[in-house]
Amino acid sequence: MFNRQRNSRRSRRRRAKHGLIAALCETMEVRRVLAAPVDPVVITDVQYPDPSGTLVNFTPIDGAERYDIWVSDASYQPRLAQGGTGVASGDSFTHAALGNSTLLTIQSNPGRRLRAWLRGVNDDGAGPWGPAFHILIPGSPPRDQVQFSSNASAAYSGEGQPNLALEWDSLELFGASRYEIWADLNGTRVVNDETTAAEFQSADLETGLYKVWVRGESDAFNGPWSRSMLIAVGADRPEITGPVQNEAPLRPEITWSAGLEGLDYQVWVQNDDGVIINQAGITGTSFTPESDLAQGLYSVWVRQVSDSGTALPWSSRYRFAVGESRLPGTPVLQFTANLNGDSVEDFRAIFTWDAAANVDHYELFISRWFDGVQVFGSEDLTGTEYVTPVLESGIRRAWLRGIGANGELGVWSNFIQFEVQATNGEVVLWP
Repeated sequence: MFNRQRNSRRSRRRRAKHGLIAALCETMEVRRVLAAPVDPVVITDVQYPDPSGTLVNFTPIDGAERYDIWVSDASYQPRLAQGGTGVASGDSFTHAALGNSTLLTIQSNPGRRLRAWLRGVNDDGAGPWGPAFHILIPGSPPRDQVQFSSNASAAYSGEGQPNLALEWDSLELFGASRYEIWADLNGTRVVNDETTAAEFQSADLETGLYKVWVRGESDAFNGPWSRSMLIAVGADRPEITGPVQNEAPLRPEITWSAGLEGLDYQVWVQNDDGVIINQAGITGTSFTPESDLAQGLYSVWVRQVSDSGTALPWSSRYRFAVGESRLPGTPVLQFTANLNGDSVEDFRAIFTWDAAANVDHYELFISRWFDGVQVFGSEDLTGTEYVTPVLESGIRRAWLRGIGANGELGVWSNFIQFEVQATNGEVVLWP
C-alpha cells in the first residue's frame, strides 16, 4: 500500500509539472504572437481623387493590428500639424483618419508642404516609425514658395530706374523670418542680398536683362526658390506709335518706341478674321508688311524676346484703320438712378452717353456681375440715351461700344455696375 501511495504522489507531481510546462508553453506562444512589430512602415504614395478627399497608401507589415499616423509641417517651423495624429488599418487611410479631417485635402490646404510617418502597433506595443514621406498638396503654388506680387514673368524697370524693385507676398505667417535675393546678368550672380521685409530694391545696376529669384528662410528651413522673373533694368516697355489710327495706307508702316537695347522684337497684327502678321526677329523699331492689307480695322502689339527665347511683356493694344475705314471712338457710358416715384417704370435701367467720333450706331451689353453671362443686349442704338426693358433683380454690369458705318467695331467702354433691387424695383449704382 505504501508503494501505491508513493506512486500516486509521483503521478500527481508529474501531471502538475506537465500542466505547468503546458501553461508556460501556451504563455510563450501568446507572447510570441503579441510581440511588438519590428519593421518600419513605408508610405508608398498619396492620391487625390477629388478636391475634398485624400488617400494615403502604405505597405502593411507583419504583426501590426493598427498603425499610428503622425503628420508635421515641413516648412519654416517644423512641428506637429494641428490635427496631425490618427490611427489607420489595412494598407491605406483617408484624410478622415486624422483629427483635422481637412489637413490633407486640396480644398482646404492647397500648396501646403507636410511630412507623414507611420508605425505598426499591436496590444504588446508599437514598432519603429517608418521613413518620412514628403507631401506637397497640389492645387496652388507651394505655400512656402515666394510669390511675386506681379503675376508677370517679365517686366521693365523703366528708363532712368537702374535698379531692381521687387515685392512679394509675405511668408511670415508660415514661419519665414528673412528672404534671400539672387539676381544674375548673363549667367553671373550680381545680387546676393537678404532682407526681412517682403520687398527689395537693389543698388544701381548697369542696364541689362536680369534674371531674379527670391526664397524665404528660417533658422530651421530654406524654402524653395521662387519662379524666375526677367527684369529689363534701365529700359521702358516698347509701345506702338504708328501708323495713323484712321485712313492708314494699305501697306502701313508699324512703328514703336525702343525697349531694351540689343533685344529683338516680335510684331503681332490681327483683325476680325484672325492673325494677319506674326513676325519675330525684328532688330529695328519699325515693320512694313510685304503685301497690302485689306481695308478694315486692325489691332497690333509688339514685344521683345531674349536670346534664350524668353518673351518680355507685350505692349498695349494699338488699333488702326486701313483704307477708307474709320476707327469708331469709345463712348463714355453714364448712369441715372431709377427711383420710386419718377417717370420711368421700376426695374428699368437708364443710360446716357456722349456721341463718339466715326460711330454709326451703338451696342449695349448687360451681364451678371460675377460671371459675365449676358442678361440683356441691344445692337442698334442710334441716339445717346436708352432705357432698358424691365430687368430681373440682381447686380449687373453694363458696357457700350460704337460701330462704324462699314461694321467697324469700336472698343467697349468702362463698365458701370448697378443693382436692380428686388424689394422696391429701384435701379441704383452698386456698391
